[in-house]
Amino acid sequence: MEKVEYLDPEKSIALFQQYKLHKVTENANGTIRWRCQQCKSISITVDSDENIIRNPTKHSKHIQNVCQK
Repeated sequence: MEKVEYLDPEKSIALFQQYKLHKVTENANGTIRWRCQQCKSISITVDSDENIIRNPTKHSKHIQNVCQK
């Protein structure tokens, strides 16, 4: 499984496919959902071992001219 990469020591910003994601929700089962900081259309889910367990669907896309790598 792919590990999440954090950009800050507090683990509040993650990097996924060169886009910055922010923490949205900590779920009861210990997973955390992350969303794109700009468009909010891309999200991933990370388990308590920092593995990415859910990737965006192939139909999910960043908004052009809004999201920057």
